[in-house]
Amino acid sequence: MLREPLPSAARIAQHIRGRSILLPPSITPDFVAERLVAALLNATRLSSVAVEVSCWEIEAFTPYQHVSVLGLSLPFLEDEENVKRRLNALLGELVLHKDWGGELNDLYSAHCRVRGTTMPAAFMLKGKSVPRPLQIKNCGKHGDQLLRLTDSPANLFVVQHIDVIEQAVRRQVRMNIEALRARDVDAYCCFIDGTQTYQLMQSASSAPTL
Repeated sequence: MLREPLPSAARIAQHIRGRSILLPPSITPDFVAERLVAALLNATRLSSVAVEVSCWEIEAFTPYQHVSVLGLSLPFLEDEENVKRRLNALLGELVLHKDWGGELNDLYSAHCRVRGTTMPAAFMLKGKSVPRPLQIKNCGKHGDQLLRLTDSPANLFVVQHIDVIEQAVRRQVRMNIEALRARDVDAYCCFIDGTQTYQLMQSASSAPTL
């Protein structure tokens, strides 16, 4: 969803003919166009290796990137419910859904915009009930919360915590994203750690105008 569609070989060949580009007799515009499209497709596959999106690429969050964190120490002890209300408001959602036992996610937005593209986003939120670095064992039995998160009808899957997010959690989420991509789902992951949570919880006046 974050990539522009590639032009067809026929369109490229037509453009070459229209520009009267001189080619060797043995090379046709169609041949050149097919080779160019193949190169573009290969470059696209290579770029798609990057499955992670920075939280500051979410347009609703971008203004808070430069909020000062001077003097901040982790964990940033904030209630999950307060974080949920704040992110819900920043994303422009008018309804705050209540938690329930069988939920796939803690927060969902169908209107999240990333790099100019609107995509559904599902969030897993962790507040001061886990006042330490986030580990797999803090994400449900055997990390099943992370599996449920990526079962959500979304393209962007966000894990938020008030402290450091351990590498094992990040690795598991990335593996889940790769599994979705293997099924041709245009999926991305995103992580919001304690420092970024603190920045997003500050008032709009704390976000400097750039």
